[in-house]
Amino acid sequence: MLHPPTIQRLLPLVSGLVGVVAGLFVALPAAAQPSFSGGPMPSATDLVPVAVMTDVERVGPGETFHVIVTFDVEPMWHIYWAFPGDSGMATEINLKMPAGFVAAPIRWPRPETITSSQGTTYGFGGRTALAVPVTAPAVLEDGRAEIAADIAWLVCKEACLLGSADKTLSIVTTSTPTAPGDRVMSDASRKAMDRLSRPVGKSTQSAATFDGTTLVVTGPMPTVESPEVTLRGVPQPGIEFGDATSEIADGRFTVRVPVMLDREASLGKPLVLTGQVLLGRRHRDPSYEFRIDATASADPATRRSQ
Repeated sequence: MLHPPTIQRLLPLVSGLVGVVAGLFVALPAAAQPSFSGGPMPSATDLVPVAVMTDVERVGPGETFHVIVTFDVEPMWHIYWAFPGDSGMATEINLKMPAGFVAAPIRWPRPETITSSQGTTYGFGGRTALAVPVTAPAVLEDGRAEIAADIAWLVCKEACLLGSADKTLSIVTTSTPTAPGDRVMSDASRKAMDRLSRPVGKSTQSAATFDGTTLVVTGPMPTVESPEVTLRGVPQPGIEFGDATSEIADGRFTVRVPVMLDREASLGKPLVLTGQVLLGRRHRDPSYEFRIDATASADPATRRSQ
């Protein structure tokens, strides 16, 4: 079994080889290695074709758009969410852009819960799209911006293959703000964005607060088959999520979870609480994503998501 810390340490060592070898089998016991009778062993790129696009055709000064990466995962196989669970590796997207363009963390859809002999993991099968918000600089010239996306993933069934892809795209840039008609999404990009978890904030009538010990997320409770609320945090060095409690009243949910912070264990990284609040049991049910800075949690002021 490959746990997240193990595979992340291995990734820099093998990522250079992935582009040379069609697909690299992650070491597993011989009994766990599947046989591919009747044909050659597939590569990770055979199992997971990857494509990139933007959600709009043009961008103006200071405006935000999304680089969308789609993964068409072979049936019965899966790739992984930001927190893979008991084994696996989070899917990664790294962008190389012109000076002044700034990328935010990946936005994720709600993952499926996958149970196997390796434990419980969280990931995606079939067609899945991840999106990276990108903000253009305040001063922009008319032309085009070229963007390169370095993408890495682990695709698993009985065995796992480590894959990578280098993709490029461009977007039209304008020196003046774009008109509403210039920012119309294509059907493909709209469908991809609609499946992402909704960000916590004023636009979704939801909020997340952290007082240094307890994370609280509130928001509208939609009608779902099973009215349950689950908070799934993404473990990071120096951050440990406890057991959450939740309640539903007057058409809104409230979920509370204790959080332990350890600055000395953070490896020098900012303490940022991230994760999802899942509404209902099915992976197509609604969900919210939260991201809240806990770095200054020692201060008495409450930290509020934007």
